[in-house]
Amino acid sequence: MIFDFSSVVQWLILLQISTRWPKFVREWCRVETRMRNYKFYGNLKRKIFVITFGILAFAAVEHCLVNFNSLSKCLKSTDSIQEGLKFYFTSSNFAKIFTFISYSLWKGFLLEFVSLQKAFLWTYSDIFIMIIGVSLQYRFHQIKEQVDIMIESKIKNENTWLSVRKDYLLLVRLCKKTNDTVSTLILGSFTINMYFVLKQMFKSLMRIENTVDRVYFYMSFGLLIIRLGFVIIFGSAANEEWKDIGFLLHSVPTEIHNVEVDKFIDNTSFEIALSGKQFFVIKRDLILKIAGTIVTYELVIIQLNTDELKSA
Repeated sequence: MIFDFSSVVQWLILLQISTRWPKFVREWCRVETRMRNYKFYGNLKRKIFVITFGILAFAAVEHCLVNFNSLSKCLKSTDSIQEGLKFYFTSSNFAKIFTFISYSLWKGFLLEFVSLQKAFLWTYSDIFIMIIGVSLQYRFHQIKEQVDIMIESKIKNENTWLSVRKDYLLLVRLCKKTNDTVSTLILGSFTINMYFVLKQMFKSLMRIENTVDRVYFYMSFGLLIIRLGFVIIFGSAANEEWKDIGFLLHSVPTEIHNVEVDKFIDNTSFEIALSGKQFFVIKRDLILKIAGTIVTYELVIIQLNTDELKSA
């Protein structure tokens, strides 16, 4: 039920983003056009492809593990494949739905397809956040490399520094627009990810007798943790580049230091990071904060349910 509700919420959020998308893309194109003369580092297109394909593969494996495990149990507990499928659809996956409508095999497969779409929607939200993060990181990396080149070349010209600073400010503005556009999606994505992590964590406290079930469970749980980690790492990529830019500017030699460098340093005082409606920002240390939250949750669950866990 929670998964169904979250899918509807994410769909509504994406629908809202689509209404802002043309204006957002125009802003992004303005930055791309402005920075077309910067040196390219690496292959952003390939990186986005690898992220998309990799996370979709992770999600497909995770989804298949959960459903195949449930389906295999249903098939083993019945005498025929048809009866097993009926039991799988009516008692395992879509029991609540089939209390309101009559069962037929095509309805079961249709609901399974809808379930797959919901899983894809959840995955798409994570991929979207990662791609936004690495795309911003790529542009900030170009700024960082340009600053590094200027320091190495001992560029004193204030107009040159002014030009790079203006490009940086355009990127800062783009980050602000990005947060305004996708911060609700980020909040929703992390909420549903944390829900499933905590749910799986609670299940891990229960005794799993069957070896196959245990393997399925821990593989699924591991993939979920890896996926959340990737969202944080790629989503925080721009923040890491921002830190590097600030470090470089503070290391500008005295002989080339000028007013524009001072202004540039002041401009970098505003932290660059994707956020979930300002409730949290995606930074690398978020991994440790989430890990601490999970450990605290597990300890509380153990203390409150000691007897129940012993009997499970």
